[in-house]
This record gives sequence, C-alpha cells and structure tokens, in this order.
Amino acid sequence: NGADNAPVRLFVFSDFMCPACQHFTLRVEPLLRQEFVATGKVLVVHYDHPLADIHRWAFVAARAAQCANDQGKFWPYHDQLFKVQKEWALEEKPPVETLNRYAGELGLDRSAFGRCLNGDQHAQLVTANYALGLTLGVHGTPTLIMNGRILTSEWQDYSLLRLRIEQELQAHSAKSD
Repeated sequence: NGADNAPVRLFVFSDFMCPACQHFTLRVEPLLRQEFVATGKVLVVHYDHPLADIHRWAFVAARAAQCANDQGKFWPYHDQLFKVQKEWALEEKPPVETLNRYAGELGLDRSAFGRCLNGDQHAQLVTANYALGLTLGVHGTPTLIMNGRILTSEWQDYSLLRLRIEQELQAHSAKSD
C-alpha cells in the first residue's frame, strides 16, 4: 500500500486473529496511511504471519485476504477482518461462510472468492510469508520492520511510529544530498 519508490518501506507481519494486530490496524495504521502512505513517503507491505498454534482460524483468514487480493480488494478485506475480528474469530468451526459473506459485502465476486477459499489457493504464499518472517527474526505479531530494522514498540503508539518515520526520512534526505 503506497508508492513503490517511497523512501521508507514498512513491512508489517500480522495475524488476523491477533488483538495487538487489530489495535495497530484500527488505531495506528489509518494515521500512517493518511500522513505518510498517501503522500508517497512510506510503502506498507503486509506479510501474513498466522500464529496457527494459538489462533486456529488465522491461516484461513490469511488465505481469504489473499483471495480478496485476487480481485484487487486486499486492503478493504484486511480492514474488515480486523474491524469484526470477534465475530469470525470466535466461531466454533472454520468461518468459511462468514468470510464469504464479507467478500460479498465488499463487492467481490463471491463465486470466484468461494472457489479460491474452498480450494487450497494461497496456502503456499501464506506459508512462505510466515517462513520469511521467521528468517527475519519475527517472533510475534505485529512485527514492523522499517527499512530492514525491526521496530519494538512503535506498533502500539502512532506518535512513536511517526517519530521513527521522520528520523528515517531525515536520514534518507541526508543521503540524497
């Protein structure tokens, strides 16, 4: 999400069932998108990091978001999953019908989305994203990596994240001079 040539690249390793990830998505990320992504200063790249051992529907939710991505609606679907996290995350059986309903609510082709979700599409991608996170030192979610450096607590507080981004932009500007 953002300009490919943005001077700051922020990789976000996230789990759709993670309450801390929900906090980042609903409280911090909208400000980040408005101030830095929309202005071309930051590129946000989402990586699935489902903690399937503690979040039983995280993997299927990650696959669903990738199915939405097939139709160009990754970010709206991503945001929807976090907004209504308690609704689908607490279901007793895999929330496939609920995930399909969200696709319809967002104007996706439900038939294509359903085929994608009911097949095993994107399982390898989600698994590869998870493996990449482990390789980069991701041990929990959300983990933010800015221009190659893991941030520790900035996901919790936009003012901290904003400060780090501004420092990174200043460093980038100094290199360009």
